[in-house]
Order: sequence, then C-alpha cells, then structure tokens
Amino acid sequence: MAMDALSFHPSRAKRPRALGAVQIGSAKHARNYRITHVFGAHLYLMPVTTAAKGHDAARPQRWRIRDIDELVARGRAVYGSIRLPPEMATAIRKEAAPQVGRAFARIEPLLAAFSRESALGRSFTGTLKEQAANEGIPLASLRRMLLRYWYFGGIDQALLPLQRGPRIAVDAGLATGTEHSRKAGAAAVRRGAAPPRARAGPKPRHVVDVRPCFWSPEAIDVADMERAAIRCARRRIKGFEALTDEYLRCEFKKRHPKVYKLFMNGHTTVPCTERQLRYRLRRKAALDPRVLTGFPTLGKRASQRVLLAVGSGHIYELDATGGQIYIVDAQDPTRVLRKVTIYLIIDRYSRYVVSVYITAKPPSSAGVRQALRIAFTSRRRRFQNMGIDIDDDDWPPGVFCLTMVVDNGPDMISKATLKTAVHDLGIDVDILPPYTPDGKAIIERFIKTLKTKMQAKGLAGLYKKVQLSPDERRAAKNAIFIAELSLRSLYRELIEIVRVYNHARHTGLEQRLPELAIASVPFTPIAAYRYGLEHVSGLERPALSDEDIFQLTLAPHKARIEEGVVTWKGLTYYPANAAAVAFAARFGGAAVTIDVKVDATDPFDLYADSSMMPLPMWRLDPHGEAFVRAVCVEDWEEFSEERELLKADTARRNAITRQKTPDAHPDVKAPALSARRQARTKADPTVARRRSVEESNALDAALAGRGASTSPSHSPERSPTTTGATATRAAIDFRAEEAARLEAIAKRHSTEGFK
Repeated sequence: MAMDALSFHPSRAKRPRALGAVQIGSAKHARNYRITHVFGAHLYLMPVTTAAKGHDAARPQRWRIRDIDELVARGRAVYGSIRLPPEMATAIRKEAAPQVGRAFARIEPLLAAFSRESALGRSFTGTLKEQAANEGIPLASLRRMLLRYWYFGGIDQALLPLQRGPRIAVDAGLATGTEHSRKAGAAAVRRGAAPPRARAGPKPRHVVDVRPCFWSPEAIDVADMERAAIRCARRRIKGFEALTDEYLRCEFKKRHPKVYKLFMNGHTTVPCTERQLRYRLRRKAALDPRVLTGFPTLGKRASQRVLLAVGSGHIYELDATGGQIYIVDAQDPTRVLRKVTIYLIIDRYSRYVVSVYITAKPPSSAGVRQALRIAFTSRRRRFQNMGIDIDDDDWPPGVFCLTMVVDNGPDMISKATLKTAVHDLGIDVDILPPYTPDGKAIIERFIKTLKTKMQAKGLAGLYKKVQLSPDERRAAKNAIFIAELSLRSLYRELIEIVRVYNHARHTGLEQRLPELAIASVPFTPIAAYRYGLEHVSGLERPALSDEDIFQLTLAPHKARIEEGVVTWKGLTYYPANAAAVAFAARFGGAAVTIDVKVDATDPFDLYADSSMMPLPMWRLDPHGEAFVRAVCVEDWEEFSEERELLKADTARRNAITRQKTPDAHPDVKAPALSARRQARTKADPTVARRRSVEESNALDAALAGRGASTSPSHSPERSPTTTGATATRAAIDFRAEEAARLEAIAKRHSTEGFK
C-alpha cells in the first residue's frame, strides 16, 4: 500500500454528508477527516492521511456541526471528497468476491448498531466485543475491519486485507554502507529489479532538505555499538546522546568511512540516531554486564501498557503519595507532630489535575472519598472558608469519569471506596496488578513534578525520600528542626502549585493533541480539559447536585447528642431542619452516641446517618464557625496531646500561685449580704444597673491592659509604686522563663547533632 497522502478534492457543499470528507485548517496545516456519521447536532470524524494508515485507523470522534459550519464560514474548513488509492480504484476480482461477502456479513450488524448516536459513545467497545464473540474472531481484527471500511469511504474493496506496497526506489550509492551492498543495489537498478528496501522506522523531519541515509546496521555493527557502550561506561560517560556521538566518532567512522563522510559533508541525514542505537542494544540477546553498569535502562523492558483516553473525563488516575515534609511543634522544634499524605486525581486525556487533598492521617478510604468530594463539587465555599483564594473559574470542578484507575493499595480497593465510587457515583474502578506503576504513569509523573515544585518553593521541613549522600541525610535530619508549618498553610501552597500547573503550557499536549492547534486552543491542561468535554467526549457535569455528592462521599463519624444539641470534636451543632428536631426527640434529651456524616474540610453542616428524608441536619454555632475558619480541624485533632499537656502545665502553675498567695485561696468565701440588703438590691433597679456598669467597665479595662477605674468607696486605692513594681517583677520573670526555654532548645539541638 502506498505511503503517499491521499489527495483531497473540495466541493461546493455547505452541509456534511455521511462517508464524505472535510478538510480543516489553513492551507499549510490542513488535515483531512472522513465523516463517518451525521446526526442532528453532531457528526463523527476520523483523520485520514495515507492509505497505509488505514490499517490502524483511529476511532471516529464526535464534533458539533455548528463548530464545523463556523469554520466553513471563516474559510478554515471545506467539504469535499478524498480520492481512493490506485489499488482500490479497480473492480473486485471474481475470486475475491466470497471473501468480501464474508467480511461484510461480519460488520453488517455493527453498521446497523452504530447508526444510533448513543452506540458510538460509551458502548462502542462493548458492542465490538459482543460481535467478535458471536463471530469467533479476535476483537482487534473486527475493529480494524470496521474502521478500515469507514476510513476508505464505505467501499467493498476496503474489506480486503491491505497489500504490501512496492519497495521505495532509492539511490543505490546511499542504500548501505558496505561496498558489496552498494554494488548489489546498483546492479539491481540496472536489471530493472527493485532496489534495497528503505530503512524501517520514522524518518527525520529534515529529510525533505537532504537525502535520507538508508544505512542499516548488521550484527557486526551492533557489536561495535556494544563496544562503544562499554567504553563509555568505563569512562563514566552518561546519556545515550553522548554514547551515540562516541559510536559515530570511533567505530562507525572506521567501519563505514564513505557513509560517515557523506553525513559530515551535510549530504545525508544522521546514519544512526539515539533511538536506533538504544533499540538495537535492547534487542541484543546477551548484553555485556559492563554495559548495564553505565546504562541500566537497557536491561529493562519497555512498558507495553498503552495510556490512551478517548477524551476528557474518560479515564481519571487516582493515587496517594507521602509528602516527605515534616510538621513540627513550633515550641519544641525537635518534636515531630506528623507527616502528611497527599491524594491526587488527574485526567489522562488533558493532564488536568481534578483534585488534591492533604491529610495528616494514615491512608484510608476516608481520604479517598474526601479527594472524590473535592474533585466533583464547587471549590468556592470550601476553600474560602479555609482562607484559600480560588474559585470555580481558576479551578473548575470535574465531571464524573467513566473509569478510575487505582493501584492495589488498601485504601484504594477497600469496600468503602468501591461502594462510593461504583455503587454511589457510578464510576468503574480499574485496579492495576501489583508492581505496575506504568499503568498510571501520568499521575506518577505529576507526583514527581509536584515534589519538584515543592522543593523549588523552599517549603520548610521538606526532605528527600531516598537519601544517597551524607549531605542529603543531614538535610533530612535537619528538616525536623526548621519545619514550622500547619496543615492549612501547606494545603494553600499545594493548591497554588496545582493552579499554576493547570494554567501552564504542557509540551506533551502539543505532541499528543494536534487538534488543539487547529481549533486555536492553548496547550494548557485546563484548556485541553474544557475542549475535550465540549468537542471530543461530550461528557457533562453530573446530574447530581453538590449536596447529593456531599451526601454520597461524606465519611462516617461518631458524635454525642444531648437535648437536641450535637457535639463533635469539641464543636457544637444546633438543629437546622425539622428532621433534626424529630430525630433528637427519639432520645428524650438523654446523652447518647450517634453515627453522623461530616466533611472534615468544611465542617459547617453535620448530618445524622439515618434513613429519614430529608436527612437530619445540624448547623455549627457562630463560635464554632469562627474557630473553624481560624484553625483546621485536623490541626486541632493533631494538637490534642499538646493541648492536654498545656492544660496540665497551666493547672500546675496555678496551684503553685495559689500556694504562694493564701489570701486569694478559693476556699475563702465572701461575706453574705443581709436579707434586708438583698431585698433592697433586688427592689432597686438603679443599684443593679450601677453594679453591672461597674463590672463591665472593669472587664473592658482589663482587656485593654489598664487598671480598673474604681471609686474610693468601693475599692481601696492602689499605690503607683506597688503597681510599677509588680509589672517590673512580671517582666523579669518572663525574660528568665524565655531564656530558660531557649537554653533548653539549644541543649537539645547539641545533643541531637543539629547543624
């Protein structure tokens, strides 16, 4: 089959037709597409290049007719037809007619099934599998047959196997690098026979400017490559680029001087590229162990897993990673409070980061559900309550994906995770086999990028997971002493890294998605994600509301209810609907423990785990709202031990103070008022008002840091000298205490080897 591009012939048509063609783009960068199906508002296109590409034709993708019409109106697209290759422009031979009939009978049910637009979506592969099982043929063969039929415009000749095309005529003098092969090629040309075949593999881009080099390595050349690799490994020369240069400069120049001279004079392309050298060495049966010491990747098999996605929202990858960052106590830098776990969700098609969640707790199904909740719900309220400035325009919520790829971690494959993803949200979970990280290589690569960005930002307490040198081990040890971070501040930094990544240019998208350039879409993950949702996959925001998604992904907790008021982790919640009042009435005001569901990152609403509809809901009181906006709930939980220690130390100091000042002992009771005075105070509102004003003034003065303003009739005068002496003594005690604390920290640093 010929390798020349199939020519496009424009027409005056203004509307698309099935099995027709359309050319999209400018004259210099135009691409041809076959129109396989036309429906009311959408049509399906598959790219068409050369006849040989029909063997591996791509699946048709959905486009909006309105967008194509706009391109036609602007002169960026034109309808027409694609000329068939000469091999298919002839009538079918009589002996091949039965083969064509059998092939058409196999795809005829598929043509009828795919006449419905819904069948071309999610059920495309399932329909092919069912028909392949009925016919008893491989799925790949049936798929290629159907796509080839559409690729060539629905002609019967496309159902025949593609024939191998003629060998490309080349300059015999450049065909090989040996004198014997050169003479054999020249003799073949004189006889009229086919010259030697061109070298396999992709051709360089500049092949149009210079003559291609058709030198092909033999067994002795592979031995020369191995010899050059051993020499580079002994000299500690790293990289395949340096290895290729060394091979061309030494072994290749000696064995093929004429080919090397043509290359150096600029007449031909490079004889041996890095990719070819690496391919030949990997295919060698027994590679010298000395080569693997300098180039260990030659001993690893390349990944055979295909990381493809139809469009945005087709496949998400979910993973959890250790943050490699310490969060320590600011009062005692040697006391490590916790390490963190980061959950990430990324779209495989566009590289768009859909969700990021950080927790100080060990990996669990609750963390996975929290990451899913963040992925599919609005960002505005959640992160504004945490003091993080981001909204749905900077970081749009994701759509429900068709498949979620996870590894074999316990938190990923737990029953709670599978129930939330599969049963509640309708997402298929693809669990990878053990030791196959290449199955979700997109998110693994982003994790590396994330940690590189964290290191570039200079986050305090960051350390490397694997410390190979003494300096790295020393830096990991010293990271404990310099880290003074809270979980909220670290989360803020992570979200900023994700926001910049989603809006930055991605070179991989430019290589994988050329349709973005045709549609004038920036090569950024967020733009590719939006384009894929609108023009490729056609997925939309889930029909579930944010509240529904909240309910389906909330983690279960234990709380205490008493007289209708719920207490959870020291926070107080009051009934917010009639269902909560009815639910609390069951217990008659008794204090009992109940099952509740609450979002730890947005704990303003709490729901009872009940079958009542609507769900009983409690709302956080104003004091709790102010507290949550200032302190992260997980921070408050992690500091519980420190709070108890602080309370115990405060109680101890108060006990010492009471022992030193017996006059202020709490057992000394104030003299009771007489019955007549009590009655007069209750009867006279002026006296009560005056006393309340005096108490308020005293409290305000204390909060303002000045002495209470009292009259001589109600309190004895205080000597300025006494007050000043007391303040001076307090300042001296504070300085002594601070000096003692710093001395203790310095002593601890010296004993731990801090530098």
